[in-house]
Amino acid sequence: YTPPHRNQVASKLKILNNYHHKLLKQELQKVEQLGLTFDFLTSRRSISFLCITRHWFQDDFPYISKIIDFSYSNERHTGINISSLLTNRLTALNINDKAASITCDGAENMSAACRILDENIHRIREQEQEHNEASSSSTTMTTTRITTADITPVSNDDFFNTSWPDELNEDGSETDADMHGSITNDEDEENSSSEDLEELNHSIENEDFDQTEDHSFIDDNWSMDVEDQINPIEVLVSIMNVLKNCRAIATVIKRSTIISEFFRKEQALLKINKTITIDYKTRWNSTFLFN
Repeated sequence: YTPPHRNQVASKLKILNNYHHKLLKQELQKVEQLGLTFDFLTSRRSISFLCITRHWFQDDFPYISKIIDFSYSNERHTGINISSLLTNRLTALNINDKAASITCDGAENMSAACRILDENIHRIREQEQEHNEASSSSTTMTTTRITTADITPVSNDDFFNTSWPDELNEDGSETDADMHGSITNDEDEENSSSEDLEELNHSIENEDFDQTEDHSFIDDNWSMDVEDQINPIEVLVSIMNVLKNCRAIATVIKRSTIISEFFRKEQALLKINKTITIDYKTRWNSTFLFN
């Protein structure tokens, strides 16, 4: 078998691409409205790729999702450049006036590009991107400085105010009259209440409390051997230092052939199938370190 020359393969691929591109344009002409998804990907060589996916329903309501364009761009990712690139791609497919919604990430350049493209097109933010930002924010552990303007002053009197609503007014008769519309003048009831109060105070003064005999007494010693005065900023800095050291170890193992070979031999001896990675993957080719 003699394989074809690379020039022949390239020529055939161009012809095949033009053929399917014409079929795609004919298919899009039958669609009244469609939704678009824009994705920007960056390779390890810092080459940016744009992927445009279209979504629509047919007359009998089957859902169709198909990639209509995949190209690269060497320009800066500004809102104007992205908008110009998107306009050229949509114009080539004759679907400029058919886009009903655009789904993209929440980057500022993409938001600006959608506004420049058409403000009437409804923009939808990717839920996966929001989850990615939430996970990145929770693991980044960035420290923020607290200023005096961020602190709301609170008076301690509000916390240690043990007075009841009835005690706010020293004149009990006036409060009782205002609340109930009548004044109680039962002298016998007042005398009996005062006698009961004196008897209770006398019994409390004469009674000796022995906490050792009270078996229900609970010694709350939760704070023993617990450092409750830890500076949270120092803890975050320590955790970030540990993460940096782990990344450095993983990088050295990946880049050094000698250390990698030694690492693989130790893995075989310990029968460990897992490998060391610099960070966890979040979406497509993104990682925590990449973000």
